[in-house]
Amino acid sequence: MALAVVQQAVGSLWGGNLQGLVDCFSEDAVLTMHVNPAIIPHGGEHRGKAGVKHYFELAFSNMDVSKHETLHMISQGDVVISRGWADARCKATNKSGRLHYATTWTVKDGRVICYNEMVDSAMEEDFFTK
Repeated sequence: MALAVVQQAVGSLWGGNLQGLVDCFSEDAVLTMHVNPAIIPHGGEHRGKAGVKHYFELAFSNMDVSKHETLHMISQGDVVISRGWADARCKATNKSGRLHYATTWTVKDGRVICYNEMVDSAMEEDFFTK
C-alpha cells in the first residue's frame, strides 16, 4: 500500500496537481528538505498539510523543471525510497543543471507522514547564489 500512495503522490507532483499531492499527506506530516533554508527558500522542515503545500509552492515558484525522471522506487513495509533527477533552472539566477535526489517516504494509514529529501546541496545552493 505504501508504494501505491507514493506513486499517486509522485504522479500528482509531476502532473501539476498540487492539491492531489497535498492530499496524499497526513495532517501531521513532516517534510524535510536537507538544504540551507537561508539560501534555498524551500529548504528545512515543513509541518502539516499547510507546510507541505507551502514547500511545493515555494519550490516551484523559485525553480522551473524542464524534464525529470524517477529512476527507482523501492518499497519495504511502510517505507518507500525514490531516486531520480530533474533538469531545473533557478528563476532568480537563471542557473540550471541536473539535480539528483533521493527521497524517503514513510506512509501510515494510507497517508505520507514523513518525507525526507536529499539532494546535492552544494549544487542546489550554487543555483540560488548570484
